[in-house]
Amino acid sequence: MKKIFLVLGSLFTLVLLVIVGVAFYVLTFDPNENKEMISTRFQEATGRSLSLNGELGLTLYPWLGITLNDVAVSNAPGFSSTPLLVASHAQVRIKLLPLLNNAYEIDTIKLDGVALNLEVAGNGQNNWTLPDAEGTDGAVERDNDSTGASLNNLILGGVDIRNTSLLYDDQFADTHYEIH
Repeated sequence: MKKIFLVLGSLFTLVLLVIVGVAFYVLTFDPNENKEMISTRFQEATGRSLSLNGELGLTLYPWLGITLNDVAVSNAPGFSSTPLLVASHAQVRIKLLPLLNNAYEIDTIKLDGVALNLEVAGNGQNNWTLPDAEGTDGAVERDNDSTGASLNNLILGGVDIRNTSLLYDDQFADTHYEIH
């Protein structure tokens, strides 16, 4: 009987140490120390460079969120040298506990100093679509019977957009729009 208690006690201690270790790692994790790795993974996934020049913020509880400052995403090859996206500040947070019930409670999405440069080349290709693994334009055929997230379970606190500009340059249709 003593051996069973000893094994259970050792197992409980091991589980407790793992939980404490994970909690310590999460509480001391600094995303700013991983900017280079994040940029590298972003480039591998999208083929575009990501510049993280400002501070990154990460929250875990009660809101799972990220705050980005001074961020830029390069344009796709074959388009202008102007970045696809530049942002002085962006923040997105989602409440953690409602996710357990498939409910999505999103805080106010904040965007400040964003410049979005959308382009369509003369051949009809655009700079915002990412190619998939086969090299096609990234379009995915959707199954109408798929079980995705429902908008009935979505709560959005709002959208706060400031000092933002949008440039749309369509060389295929010979149109140019700017919104500031």
